[in-house]
Amino acid sequence: MRSRTPKLPCLRCGLIAIFASLYLAAPAQAVITVLIPMLDIVEKEDFIFIAKVKEILPDKPAMVLVFDENLKGTSPFERMPVGLSGDAEAKKGKHTAVLLDRIDKDTPIVVITTKRGGKYIAFGYTNGTWFQMDGRIEKTDGKEVVRWSFLHCEPYLRRTFKGTTEEFKQVVTDVVAKKKAAPAPDEKEAPGFGPPIKKISGVGYPLAVIQLPFLGLIAALAALFPTVFGGLALFMKRWVAVLSTGGFVSMFAALPMFLPGWTGRQWIFSPSGIWLSCAILFSLGAVWSLRRYRKSIDSGASEVMQPRKFDRIVLSAVFAVGLAALLVGADFGLPIWSNEYWRWALAGTAAFGIGGYYIVTTYLRSAAPPLRVSAESVMLWVLAGSCVAFGSWEAGKFSSNTQVLMAGGGVGHPSLQVNPNGTLADPIWRFKPQTGGSVVNTCATPERIYVAVMMIEGLTGKYGRIYALDPETGNEIWQFDNDYANDSDKGMKLAFSAPVFADGRLYFGEGLHTDNDSRLFCLDAESGKKLWEYKTESHTESTPFVFDGKVVIGAGYHGIHCVDAVNGPGPDNTPLWIYPKDARADARLAHVDCNPAIANGRVYAGSGYKPDYVKDDGKINRIFCLDLNTGDEVWSERVEDAVYGSPLVHDGKVFFGTGNSTYSEKHPSQRPGILCRDAVTGDEVWNRILPECVMARPAADKRQLFVGCLDGKAYALDLRTGEINWSIEVGAAVLAAPVIEIDEKTGTADVLYLAGKQGNMLAVSPYSGKPFWSVPISYWTNKPVDDLSATPTLLRFENDDEVRHRLFIGFGQGRSGSSVPRLICIEDRAKKK
Repeated sequence: MRSRTPKLPCLRCGLIAIFASLYLAAPAQAVITVLIPMLDIVEKEDFIFIAKVKEILPDKPAMVLVFDENLKGTSPFERMPVGLSGDAEAKKGKHTAVLLDRIDKDTPIVVITTKRGGKYIAFGYTNGTWFQMDGRIEKTDGKEVVRWSFLHCEPYLRRTFKGTTEEFKQVVTDVVAKKKAAPAPDEKEAPGFGPPIKKISGVGYPLAVIQLPFLGLIAALAALFPTVFGGLALFMKRWVAVLSTGGFVSMFAALPMFLPGWTGRQWIFSPSGIWLSCAILFSLGAVWSLRRYRKSIDSGASEVMQPRKFDRIVLSAVFAVGLAALLVGADFGLPIWSNEYWRWALAGTAAFGIGGYYIVTTYLRSAAPPLRVSAESVMLWVLAGSCVAFGSWEAGKFSSNTQVLMAGGGVGHPSLQVNPNGTLADPIWRFKPQTGGSVVNTCATPERIYVAVMMIEGLTGKYGRIYALDPETGNEIWQFDNDYANDSDKGMKLAFSAPVFADGRLYFGEGLHTDNDSRLFCLDAESGKKLWEYKTESHTESTPFVFDGKVVIGAGYHGIHCVDAVNGPGPDNTPLWIYPKDARADARLAHVDCNPAIANGRVYAGSGYKPDYVKDDGKINRIFCLDLNTGDEVWSERVEDAVYGSPLVHDGKVFFGTGNSTYSEKHPSQRPGILCRDAVTGDEVWNRILPECVMARPAADKRQLFVGCLDGKAYALDLRTGEINWSIEVGAAVLAAPVIEIDEKTGTADVLYLAGKQGNMLAVSPYSGKPFWSVPISYWTNKPVDDLSATPTLLRFENDDEVRHRLFIGFGQGRSGSSVPRLICIEDRAKKK
């Protein structure tokens, strides 16, 4: 669900307040062009102090300033983390890059700031470069916290002052002490910035960046100290093609780590594309090596290029180490063929092994002539061939659908917010129900968060409650438990059903597996007032589906029920229809706990019984399709295992999760996993057996199906064939449904969110399964989470260049009352592509 993020408020009032005596009339979004005397700055601003850059985070981008010295007043800040994304003016002028080029660790910055209303307006100065910052005051846990943001650079303020930072400091000191007058502004000074800082480049980059300078250093050392370094220089010369090509390949293969957004949209960085691209690079290196070796022969200098004893020892040693690692990995069952890192190890080991074999067998001959082809050429061709083999295998794995693992392209790498000390920022808010229990499900709209809670007061007080919360603050708006306090018999039972919002109304069921006489409720979503209730008689763990004026829900042993969404049941609690028609009279016909799905005028669901129950006559596990208007059966199929998993209808197919295990009990299954059927005919498309039961509804984009499994893993399946593209460990049984954000233009997913039962939360790349971030919920609660079965709810907010994903995560931590929150709101952010 989308919601527009309000634009940043205009800073006109703040700037007028600062520069009222200076007759400044420009809004903060624009660069200041009026002439401002240095004297007015020193006299009228509250605080002027020196801060030093403690840390620079160019990937955020951000910097951390720490207080160093007061020049006027006493600085209210010891530490200032500053986001450097900048406003529209900064983006237009690329001011973030300008500033980053002019600061480094320990760079002193003069900070001039004054508190205006609920924020600080600040200007920074360093060696001729002026820039503006904005400090928003927020209250966190009763304390005021200032959130600093860089707005833009101020090129015209060079007319006020353009000297060094030390000279600026001296001017302020002299003016405050009334020793000297402030220098007059220079109206003729051209706008601009101070000189950039010369920084040492290459630090932290792959080895390929520094290889050539390193070779040059060896050559210089060899010239000065031939006895010590000459042999090493010759060794490097013999293998320069392998080393340089390997360096460029490693740098190319590492690009997705540094540019996940851009590379995610390029075919050459798909699983097959990256291998085939590396094959081309290795082939070019091999051609270069052949030309070098041929040139040495033609010039009569081939002796220098012949491997020595040291070369044979090095190649043999590296081959032995690589082979031992592969053998140990295979013995421990590691995925050597399917894992890309192990495949690189396999390719390298093959290259060193064949290269070493080529050298050794040549020199075992009685008269060993110069090698006809250089050993490094052989190694490079082996590496190229290995890359072709792996690339072809990847391409064949996904057939013609090579883009199946490509990200949607809408947003880049999402990340959680981090405090200046490197710890994760606190949740946006926390919510704790009044008693112990668990948040079992949530539903989100931009105006409300609806939370279903199992309330547990001691041993006997057990009931359900729905809360409506403010999504910005987590504050309670209303609650509903059907007046449990005044009449516990009629109060709401413990509930597992998730609330569903539709047309201003909220629908949900009550009752767990052992409950009878349960109900389906309908509330006014704005006020929480009950509009109607419908007695299902059996339990309603199922989450209702509302469509076309009808609400359909699984009613436990009484099959599927359909009720008018606006008016509720008819006289004498009459529904629109029940499937099977005799379900209330015979509990063996269909036990439905799954959440039904509706598409194209049809209802899809499944029934399931414990393995022992299936032995009884008439109790069978089935998947089926019904007519929405009449409840008549369109098609059905008997299946081997229970269907507790909620179906997903997508792209003309319907996907059912199967398996006999439940949320609380493990039972043996025959063929647990995913069944894919044609949504119209019910014909089998494919079946995918997985190690354990699938309880939660899958998620899908146009190419992949994302599935959580009770074996503790999540799987990405090819939508057409059911083949497993990748899997990832989530840390515990996956009971919550996967949550994805799909790019509207491409129809493919950008981000996939997963949650494990014991509280591990992940955001992963849909095209590779690699985590963007992973964090246990206990990080914020300081107590273990024992029940995260609620599917996280996602709201998306965006502005011109950034997308924010707000996640509402409900969980349980035992049955006793506790101060630990049961619902948290966290947020990650990603740049738009």
